[in-house]
Amino acid sequence: MGDLEKLINRGNELRGTELGAPRFKIWANDVRAAVKPYGESMMKILEDALHTGVVIMGGPNLNDEKINDTIELLQNLNERTPEDSRAQDSLINQKQAEARATLQSKFNSITVKGDATFGDGSPITKVTVGEFMAGLIQEVEAMPDSEEKKSILDSLKSALANPTFAAVSGSVVSEILKGLLGNK
Repeated sequence: MGDLEKLINRGNELRGTELGAPRFKIWANDVRAAVKPYGESMMKILEDALHTGVVIMGGPNLNDEKINDTIELLQNLNERTPEDSRAQDSLINQKQAEARATLQSKFNSITVKGDATFGDGSPITKVTVGEFMAGLIQEVEAMPDSEEKKSILDSLKSALANPTFAAVSGSVVSEILKGLLGNK
């Protein structure tokens, strides 16, 4: 029987223990040690599972929900290797870094000035959601013809034609529009 199976069995034996019970805390620490080799994302999932939400006073406050969630995680980890999980973490981190770099290169020269408000009618700048959407439509219209272009244009024009859209969305910052349209 592997370490994860032993932890699952110990967790099943802990059902009915109260919050703060030393046996539960020891088990939780042993689970953390076993999950750590699976990488950062699995540790986050574990900590979410072990987190105590709202405690209702007056009745017994048990660890059962945390135990069930943790056992479910351990059962899923039993079907994968730590190397697989770490490789997945590495790939996710790489894709997120690439996305951040792309956004930074596209919007790096944009400077936002003034207060931002959404939907409350307070002006940020003279650029409205409608003007922003019109700018987006111009950008999409400049793209080569394709079915995707047609779908995007239809969606943008539909949103622009909806009078409620601008009222709910509020205003946008003029510098963002300038950056998107390439006007500096």
